[in-house]
Amino acid sequence: AAATLEKLIDDKAPPSDLARMLAEAWVVLAEAEKDKDARAKTAAKVVALYKRMVEDNGFLVAQGRDFLLNAIGFCDLTGDAESAAAFTDKGLERFPGEAKLHRRAAGYFFQKKQYQEAIKHMEESLRADPAQKDLAEEVAAYRKKPVFEDFRPAKPDQYVARPMIHVAVRSGSPFGIVPESIAMTLDGQPVKPILGGTVAFFIPGGDLAGGKHEVEVTAADTLGNSGRQKFAFPVDLTPPVAELLEPKGSCSEVRPVIRLRLSDDLTQVAPNTVTITVRNAKESGAVCNFVLVQRGLYTMGDEELGYAKGDVLADPEKVAVRPRSPLRGGAYEIVVKMCDVLGHESETVMNLFIDAPLDAGGGGAP
Repeated sequence: AAATLEKLIDDKAPPSDLARMLAEAWVVLAEAEKDKDARAKTAAKVVALYKRMVEDNGFLVAQGRDFLLNAIGFCDLTGDAESAAAFTDKGLERFPGEAKLHRRAAGYFFQKKQYQEAIKHMEESLRADPAQKDLAEEVAAYRKKPVFEDFRPAKPDQYVARPMIHVAVRSGSPFGIVPESIAMTLDGQPVKPILGGTVAFFIPGGDLAGGKHEVEVTAADTLGNSGRQKFAFPVDLTPPVAELLEPKGSCSEVRPVIRLRLSDDLTQVAPNTVTITVRNAKESGAVCNFVLVQRGLYTMGDEELGYAKGDVLADPEKVAVRPRSPLRGGAYEIVVKMCDVLGHESETVMNLFIDAPLDAGGGGAP
């Protein structure tokens, strides 16, 4: 059949159905040939004939996509990658919406390490045929944006006026981060971070103002996937604050429970720096002016609010202290001294009046 078809085909005439029939006959002969050299010779004849047919646009369109895919498949079987790639390129010119052709083109570009072109063809293939779940998962993995993590300052003791700003960048895709793509802004102004691989550091040249500040970091991987992330942090320049919750005004209890809230807007109170003192007020007629009456840290360990020097302050937001001994009637001052975790110190004096006879209490030994 092949010999007969060869006689009927005019090499100078445009390709016809006879040429396709001859190619198919030669394909059968090539697959059945046991001699390696003979098989290669026949395969070369098939490819040469396919080239004639594929390069004729009218014939290619008339034969359709399946014909082209069969030609590419035969090239794959014979190891002729160059011809397969050429047929694929030609096919994409005539059938730009063919999913299988785009997927094959992606494979060729991956082999050449031209990853951006490869992913583009994968995405085109997926647009043409959204049912390719495996391809969709692969594209999604390749298109993952960079990830920003390990941002600092992130703890209260780091919220200083000149903090070390730190962020680590890693790729979300199989492609590495381009270190030169990492950029940073501080409060909207570009800054130049120090790069250690894909980790960026920056220390402001001067003190930052107190309050909130914002850092934005951008980066891209070698595929061109880019991402950005904003982080906020405070700068604490103010000391902590003490607030008397109860009692307020006068109190008839000679051993009143004194409830306080110790807080810092931006950082935290350092528990081991807190001292709470109840002393006689300057303007009172008490005998022992400025003499320490009670001092220490108290916790709500039990109903009696037991006192022990060196107690650890569990929750500065909920402090409860109680004089160990009854207080005499008169005016007192509650003095709270403390620091936040950055060392900003405060002293707050609050009034306490015991509405009881002067001799009702025991004087309050330290």
